[in-house]
Amino acid sequence: MGFLDKLQNASSSIKETSQSLLAKQAADHWDKYAHQISESILQFAEQKLTLGKSVLSDSEEYNQKVVTPLWEALPLPVRLVGRERMHWDDMMNELRVRIFFVENDTVRVHPNVKELVSEVAIGRFRVR
Repeated sequence: MGFLDKLQNASSSIKETSQSLLAKQAADHWDKYAHQISESILQFAEQKLTLGKSVLSDSEEYNQKVVTPLWEALPLPVRLVGRERMHWDDMMNELRVRIFFVENDTVRVHPNVKELVSEVAIGRFRVR
């Protein structure tokens, strides 16, 4: 194995270790702030009911009026980990179909929002 091959292998190993540590950091922050995040999602979802079903059906509008403002309302340590590492957009898009119910023109929030948030987080972070 030549020098460049060894260097490339070392670089790959460092990258994998770094990504693993970043994923662990996100999971650790989820563990620490899970209650606050779940509570924020519940409160925010209930506030956004007045936006109507059009916001839920339009991904761009949902992102603009729900996902981004909710991210900005989270505790600073969570936001410092990063939106991508926290899987925020993916998680909120998955939750959109699980926590909101649309009946005719009425939007309701699932009564077990916190449990649903935890289920989605467990899937994303493999947390306990």
